[in-house]
Parts: sequence; C-alpha cells; structure tokens
Amino acid sequence: MSQNNTHAPAAENGPEANIVDTSASAQRARLLAALRKGPVTTLDARRDLNVFVPGVRVFELRQEGHPIVTRLIRLLDDQGRPHSRVAQYAMQGEVADALP
Repeated sequence: MSQNNTHAPAAENGPEANIVDTSASAQRARLLAALRKGPVTTLDARRDLNVFVPGVRVFELRQEGHPIVTRLIRLLDDQGRPHSRVAQYAMQGEVADALP
C-alpha cells in the first residue's frame, strides 16, 4: 500500500473550472479533461472533480467512444486508511506511460 492519492486539484480554467456544476455532462467533461492529463482514481474524481459516482461517468464516456481502461489498485485515502480495490482510470493510449 505504498501508493498515495496524489492527483492535483482541478484547474482554474477549462472544463474543471465549474466544479459546482453537478450535471452529468459537466461531470463527464471534468473527468475527461483530467483523464487526458493522466490516470484518475475513484477517490481523485470524488475529491478533486466533484464526480460522486465516477464509474457511471466512465461508462458514459466509453459509450461516447473514449478508450478508457480500468485497473484496480491499492492506496491510502486522505485519512491514511487503506483501500485494496480502488478503480484507477486511464486513457488506453496512455496506459503504458501513465500506470506504474
């Protein structure tokens, strides 16, 4: 459990900027923008992107044709509690470079 949740907070510009918009389309836009920058875990999406159920948004993005892959990882949450099966999402073309 050596991995910590280290995703950067949402950017001030672009799709991530309107973090209070909880519409499905806004959540998809924030999540897709983050995935284009690198892997995103379920915990990252909830904390940094205000996407409460990331799996549903990932499913919808896949339905739109985005090649997103899922890997289950172990990591510690913000309070240091271990989680053994946290989804980590990444764009398929970037998996070899992005995932440890």
